[in-house]
Amino acid sequence: DDLRKSAPGVKIRTAPGAAYVDDLVLVGAATKMPCVQRTLARLCDVPLRKTVDPDAAVAFGAALKARANDAAAAAPDDF
Repeated sequence: DDLRKSAPGVKIRTAPGAAYVDDLVLVGAATKMPCVQRTLARLCDVPLRKTVDPDAAVAFGAALKARANDAAAAAPDDF
């Protein structure tokens, strides 16, 4: 019930230049829960991509953000 109450705030954005969303990648530990997956798939009417490890995606995104925040230390081949 709590998920359904907070779900109306879910927003799906397309990538710049994209016309529509092909699939949905869920990241973070809570997205492993079947009830979360079912509810978001139903609300968003977009297939879920389950080939991405939710924990690895969070870690990778955090690493990219940290590196971008320290752009002076980043080498061109880091990205």
